[in-house]
Amino acid sequence: MNSQKYLDQIKRYFTHLVVDIKCNNACDHFDINKIAENFFIPMLSIIFDCPDLKNQNLIKANFPSVDLGSIARKLSFQITSDGSSSKIIHTLEKFREHRVGALFDELYILIITEKQGSYTSKALTEEIEKHSITFHVDTHVIDYTDLIAKIASAPIEKLQALHEALTAEFERYSDYSRFRKDLDGFLHFSKSKIEIEKNTKKYIPSIYVEPTKSKETTRIFGHPTFFGRKIEDEIRKVDYSYLNKLLAKIDIAPLTSAIVPLSDNDFPRSIEEVGKYLTERKALIGSEVERVNPFGHSPKNRVVGPVVPSEKEAMQHLLKLKTEGMASYAEWTYIEALGLIKKAESKILLITSVAGQGKTNFICDLVENQFAKFEIPTVFIPARELNKYPHPTRIFSFISQNRFLPKCDNVYDVLDLFNRVSKGINKPFIVAIDGINEVKELDSFHSELSDFLNAACQFEFIKTIITCRTEFFDSKFSSLLSEPFSDSILRIEDLKAEMSDESLRRMLRSYLKHFQIKIELSRNAASFLKSDLLMMRIFCDLNEGKDKGYVSDIYKIQLYQDYLLRKAESLPKQLKKELLSSLYRIAQHMLSDNCFHNINIGGYTVEQQEIVERLVSEDIILRREPSEKTLDTMLDETISFTYDELRDFIIASYLVKDLAKTDSSAFYSIFASLEPLPIYEGVFKYVYLIARQSNDAFILMQCEDAKSFDVHYSHAIATLPHELQTEDDVERVIQYLDVNGDKHVLANLAVFLFNNDSSDRLLNRRLLVEHINSLGDPDAENLLFAMFRTQASARRWGEDPIKDFLRAWLEDPTPDDGEDLYLIFVIQLAFLADYGLRFEVKSELEQIKGRGKNTACFGFVENARSSDISTFAKSIDAFVGASK
Repeated sequence: MNSQKYLDQIKRYFTHLVVDIKCNNACDHFDINKIAENFFIPMLSIIFDCPDLKNQNLIKANFPSVDLGSIARKLSFQITSDGSSSKIIHTLEKFREHRVGALFDELYILIITEKQGSYTSKALTEEIEKHSITFHVDTHVIDYTDLIAKIASAPIEKLQALHEALTAEFERYSDYSRFRKDLDGFLHFSKSKIEIEKNTKKYIPSIYVEPTKSKETTRIFGHPTFFGRKIEDEIRKVDYSYLNKLLAKIDIAPLTSAIVPLSDNDFPRSIEEVGKYLTERKALIGSEVERVNPFGHSPKNRVVGPVVPSEKEAMQHLLKLKTEGMASYAEWTYIEALGLIKKAESKILLITSVAGQGKTNFICDLVENQFAKFEIPTVFIPARELNKYPHPTRIFSFISQNRFLPKCDNVYDVLDLFNRVSKGINKPFIVAIDGINEVKELDSFHSELSDFLNAACQFEFIKTIITCRTEFFDSKFSSLLSEPFSDSILRIEDLKAEMSDESLRRMLRSYLKHFQIKIELSRNAASFLKSDLLMMRIFCDLNEGKDKGYVSDIYKIQLYQDYLLRKAESLPKQLKKELLSSLYRIAQHMLSDNCFHNINIGGYTVEQQEIVERLVSEDIILRREPSEKTLDTMLDETISFTYDELRDFIIASYLVKDLAKTDSSAFYSIFASLEPLPIYEGVFKYVYLIARQSNDAFILMQCEDAKSFDVHYSHAIATLPHELQTEDDVERVIQYLDVNGDKHVLANLAVFLFNNDSSDRLLNRRLLVEHINSLGDPDAENLLFAMFRTQASARRWGEDPIKDFLRAWLEDPTPDDGEDLYLIFVIQLAFLADYGLRFEVKSELEQIKGRGKNTACFGFVENARSSDISTFAKSIDAFVGASK
């Protein structure tokens, strides 16, 4: 190709670029102007012989006045689509104000569309005269025609180099333009992955209840340009005026904040400006914390504090608490603001929690609703799908399979493309990877994930969200917290811990509604389901579409049995009979190896391995484990039970229903050998419960002969279905409530009885209050102390559980609905309160008695054998007055 052909092709490139920029700007797509900054770097470096030309914003965010600079040539360029005189004046003013002339001797203003025909503004002339650098409008204000004129007579080598650079840049530019147009199509692929999660019921939108704290965290993490305003809300809470009044009284100079809160209108609007704002705000707030800390409750240097004149020391002492309180409030508020800045600046959001606590629901809702609402582009990757692709390019391969993504040679090209889009739309580009523990080859994936995160953190506006089961992260991925990018990690360690009780109530209602279950739950039953989200899911799966009526108690043993039965029925015919035998083999494997996790299933039958794979994919019964691989085991699956208690139930089922039936001596030997092990308590409980279900005399005898049976019984009886409880249990419980016996057993059983308020149960609250009434002094007192796991001599120090219980009752006294066992217990307990609290409780009881609807309760306690209890009950006089 000769010089003229090179020149003609270069002209076509420039013309195409200018037309495209004009069209995009006409449609308010100004992100193309930012892309042009990098587009012109290789061309200008060749035309002006400055190979070290760089984008100054990459060196320092929001570099003033100039976009590109060559330190070697002391040459700088401002790239703009605005060719007006006012824009040129503004650029020159900033160049002068920020003393950029110390770095560069020459400034060119490149108009990426077309410059004006002439520049005759008097203000422009006056601004130019203020500069020490040489600046001529005719020479230093240029557009593409000037660039073409400058190279018209260039040697062919330079034209060839320029043509090659333009070809490469135009290809990148064309890829970006095409990708921006196809962005919705690209993101639709992620939406389709979320639909798969819905179809498999890993994500059920209708039952999702967001953890409030986590929601606020993800908002500012995912969209700092919008939610960064919350930082200013925190800053506005600080007011030194009252603190300064206190300081003035002790002759201390007033504090004046160096931070002027921004209004919403003044808050930075571009993602680049937000980055600069966060850096500046962090420095200013840090300084304010240093200034106010010496006046607060916890000064960093207690030796060197505010100097107060000697005559004001008495006043300082009087004002100490108020002064420290106001100063500490300001400090804590600033620290809250710093926490928000940390969340906004973070590049990686790590979400960990145990199985079944809603990580997939959380991240899917985040992508589908929160991020979609604010049009934040997000790539959603279910980590299990990465198993389809080879190491070390699994993440890159997954993203690249999207047909709307231009051809990219590596992950850096992909991230660069995402970053340019992000800069253009002023929002982060997010890559969300859900369940990294589901990638099979964890060791190799660890290094790949680390490389990906390291690459992503090198781009200003790329953010990553990762979810992982806690034990997997701690075992296999914890070293990520020591990587160079670890300062960019923001971690949510437990989603359920960040859910309020109201959120859990709403989630339970949502579950029941989604699964169309008609039910009235007792307080105990509702608490059981709210305490464990996986149990909530299993319960609703089992009872979908049913009318359950009133449910007073839910028992895990029945849930486990019913769930396994349903799981077996859902399997293909050839696998139904294999489910239980497969689980029993795992239990046998655990017992023979004396290892109760990380079981290698190499050598299992094809059917057993298929069942294991199905159960692992659901992550309810079995889970995949992070394990060390050897040459012998590298292709084998390593698994554990998802829940330790479910594991104990399966082992107990194997021992009672399988081993004991075929070899009773082996049962006895193995059962006894478990005693020193941590799993013994759980296995014992389910062995006993299963034996009670089947009335297996041999197994029951082995249990009752075991060491510490009374302790195990006190744990097991609370989980024994009420229809299996007998009069023998009543006698045994009464026997164990002996205050001279094991206090741990007594406390377990007393609390169990108190929490069981169902009148149709043999073991319930009435049994407890009747037993208390039958005890004399000091046995009644000692039983109550044991029940609350405290003693008279220790209650005044530290926590006082009896006081806490009575205070809670005062906040919500027993309703007037006839005889009330709860009220009886309060009357029995109240004499143990200190004088002030006893007076409050007695006053409330007198009003209840005055309303005349609970007279039987008072009469019952007045007949107590304990003189302390009966005397207090008799001292309660009915007060007829305004009710609460």
